[in-house]
Amino acid sequence: ELATGGRTTCANAPRTFLNEDRCVLSPNACSASSASNSLEVVLDGTTLAQLHNLTGRYVYGVRGLPVEDTLGDKLPHPCTPELRSRWEIMEVESCAPTELFNFTEASLASLLRSSSDPNPYIRDIYFPESGLLCNVTEGDTDPNIELVVDGSCWKRVHHDHMSVFDMTYWTKEGNHPGGSYNIKKWTDTDRDVFLTFPSVHPLRPGSNHPVSRWENTMQKFPYVGRYGDDLLVRDLPNELRTDAVTAFYDDSLNQDQNGVIVCGSPNEVTNDRSRGYHFGAETGYDTKSISTGNYRKYVWMMIVLAAPDQLRQRVAWALCQILVVV
Repeated sequence: ELATGGRTTCANAPRTFLNEDRCVLSPNACSASSASNSLEVVLDGTTLAQLHNLTGRYVYGVRGLPVEDTLGDKLPHPCTPELRSRWEIMEVESCAPTELFNFTEASLASLLRSSSDPNPYIRDIYFPESGLLCNVTEGDTDPNIELVVDGSCWKRVHHDHMSVFDMTYWTKEGNHPGGSYNIKKWTDTDRDVFLTFPSVHPLRPGSNHPVSRWENTMQKFPYVGRYGDDLLVRDLPNELRTDAVTAFYDDSLNQDQNGVIVCGSPNEVTNDRSRGYHFGAETGYDTKSISTGNYRKYVWMMIVLAAPDQLRQRVAWALCQILVVV
């Protein structure tokens, strides 16, 4: 009798007399749900560079997004109810504290002081619907704010500043107006893990990018996290959670390669992993973001939809609405 030690969470049906003749010892059936899934990595320069090396994808933290761009488009004031604003810690010596009304300064300082955000570089705060006061309508309308709170300087930045995205979409032919080189160069030439958005172009003032260009395209970029945050490997976007990435972190944990027993369900077929990690079916289960708790439901769903014995499947479904059916 071979045991897995309870370490796997793969889509594996229980071993019974109905399927035990098809059980096999698989070294890779659970590679995407292996021990590396429980590993936390820091989204720092080393991790971003490693993700690029393993996947060939262009994963960047973003800088240069303005609070107010050259066209005058600016972010809402951080005192806007239910708004999330982002703040970057700065050197106190270079801080230029903004003159604010007392209520405004006290409210923002209170939120920054009480935040439990563990990120070492930035802090996100949410202004509540009630309970705090600001004098935004009386003159404090400039969204560019610097505050000194308990000896630390905090500068209000764009809400995507230092967020990490997979920007490979912009490297594909025809997707970026300035060509793929201007996206690839940060990694390929500069060896940088940050892409600086040219809201103020350093060489050609006429090429300043409005922030709307970012806002209209960012939906194409899978979001990874915030630079400096801890992230579970299993929470990487599908595009980055490849076999190579999983194997890399498995090896880093020195996991054994004995494999696990996989029995499968009747009529179950091998998943074609080249087609990605999601099924093309409209269901009540979100198959685009993998949840280990739903693996068996995904398998069951595909069997019900595609099995040749549709009458049996539908009778089983009808009966399970009345009593437990094994």
